[in-house]
Amino acid sequence: MSAMPRLPSLNVLVLAGFALVSIPLIAAILLTRTYVDALARQTAATVTESVRAARDTQRLLELLTTLERNALQYRVVGNPDLLAVYEERHKQLLGILARYRNGAFDGGQPGAAIESEAVAILEALRAHRHDSPRAAAAVERFERLHAAAREFKALLDRNIDASLAELESRSAAVQQALYWQAAALIPLALALAALFAALIARPIRQLGNAIRRLGEAGLDHPVSVRGARDIEELGGRLEWLRRRLRDLEQQKRTFLSHVSHELKTPLANIREGIDLLIDGTVGRLAPAQQQIAAIVRDNSLGLQKKIEDLLDFNAWQQQETRLECATFDLRALVAEVLAQHRLAAERLRLRIEQDLKAAELTADRRKLHVILDNLLSNAIKFSPGGGRILIASRPVPGGVELAVGDEGPGIPAAERERVFEPFYQGAQRQRGHVRGTGIGLSVVRAFVHAHGGRVDITEGVLCGANFRIFLPQPAAA
Repeated sequence: MSAMPRLPSLNVLVLAGFALVSIPLIAAILLTRTYVDALARQTAATVTESVRAARDTQRLLELLTTLERNALQYRVVGNPDLLAVYEERHKQLLGILARYRNGAFDGGQPGAAIESEAVAILEALRAHRHDSPRAAAAVERFERLHAAAREFKALLDRNIDASLAELESRSAAVQQALYWQAAALIPLALALAALFAALIARPIRQLGNAIRRLGEAGLDHPVSVRGARDIEELGGRLEWLRRRLRDLEQQKRTFLSHVSHELKTPLANIREGIDLLIDGTVGRLAPAQQQIAAIVRDNSLGLQKKIEDLLDFNAWQQQETRLECATFDLRALVAEVLAQHRLAAERLRLRIEQDLKAAELTADRRKLHVILDNLLSNAIKFSPGGGRILIASRPVPGGVELAVGDEGPGIPAAERERVFEPFYQGAQRQRGHVRGTGIGLSVVRAFVHAHGGRVDITEGVLCGANFRIFLPQPAAA
């Protein structure tokens, strides 16, 4: 199967997208201009012909009246000059009729009748004396000439109305054509715009997802970006960065493992020596010496706990995506976690309240034990003497929600995202001589994400830090 051809650079892709999207719009503009120009020409011609026809009709009627008056005057007076004036106006009449032969506004039979009658009257006036009966009969023919003129005017009016109706029909046809043109070209332009938007947005979205995975320490997923040439090159650089970060992460884990193991052996020797001193095996100690030895022992235990946390953190990072899910009683698990912290809670006179409305849970029991242990340990560490701690659960759509809250100083809003990063320690002061390692909450988030859930810091019932965990559950049978 042949490889998919590489797309050009992002700049070229954007310019090509603009060009292709603009082609249908330019075509629409050109076609619209063509339609409108043709319609404008037809409108101008129709209006011009209509106005001229109206004026010619009016002029024709005026000429007929003038010709009849001249003919009557010539018959009475017999002056040859009056006949010459008549002949001149007769030529004007024939000129008007000539414009309406076989044109857009054809005079038809009425026009031919006017011309034949006018010619017959002129010939009779020329051929006979002005006071002869033949001349009198010619003048009487003006009645038929006026009737033909009225028919001629009515015919031209009908032609004008027909031309205007045709123009209106043509305008409607052009409007319909432009509507269908827009209906076809606008979706095409939108489809091309959507295509190029997808070609541009898809690799950028891939880059965003890859960067988001890197930000969440998802270094095991290769970065693969397909799209514009420069975006692919950027994806290649991001893949190089991922491999580099993965190597550094592995080196960090190896370093922590080696250092932790190297520290455990001399620390064990120190603890054995202190235990021998406290037990009096090498001689009894004075009360002040006993107190100093106890302080050293407590701090060595704290140091050992931190070393064990570092070793466990490396193990948790290797196993965080492997789940061994089962259905178990949440109350029993909470009781186990509380038993481990009973002495610390009693020493601070803390009241631990339970509100477990979801009794059963399907999850990895060992990982959920670690989650609750870390959250409860933090709550005890920051709670004031005589304060309250709340552990609650309730069913929600799609899963179960767990909550652990305390009455300590809480977590500032600016630190609520960073507290889940490994080894980050907030500005709040911890109780005791030795500060924590800052990996507890990072393990909580890693194990919750392994279940497909989420963990948030919210405003809860208590005034301190309130952690809310959502764990998806299988659908009920």
